[in-house]
Amino acid sequence: MAKAKKDITVEDSRATFIIQGTDLDLDAISRTINIVPSHTHRMGDLSKLKKPLPHDMWSLTSPLDRKEPLDVHLKWLARQLEPYYDFIKSMKTTSDVYIACGYTTNKEQCGFSLSPEALAIFTKLGISMEVSILAL
Repeated sequence: MAKAKKDITVEDSRATFIIQGTDLDLDAISRTINIVPSHTHRMGDLSKLKKPLPHDMWSLTSPLDRKEPLDVHLKWLARQLEPYYDFIKSMKTTSDVYIACGYTTNKEQCGFSLSPEALAIFTKLGISMEVSILAL
């Protein structure tokens, strides 16, 4: 008798803090925030699809395991960025500042919850939360 395959549930999360705009001083952002970014690019650099990118970008992605809940990724970002909230808020006058969150699942019914502590980064910075949900 063949063994039945176990259902494998896929659920993962990620969170990336992003500053994007025109003529960003990417080195100055890194020095001021005192963090090495996960990614930077310049307007006009080519994307993976070989198309010119429309803006400069400085970003920091949570390095935690993607199996961790979104709540944990957001708390990690908050711990890294909190000492620099005033600087980050000042960047909003000339740049787009936001956090992009991703959630992937293969469940028919799913969801996630966020604690008040994880949500505080958005209200303290006055920035939006963008969520992309991928259902496999």
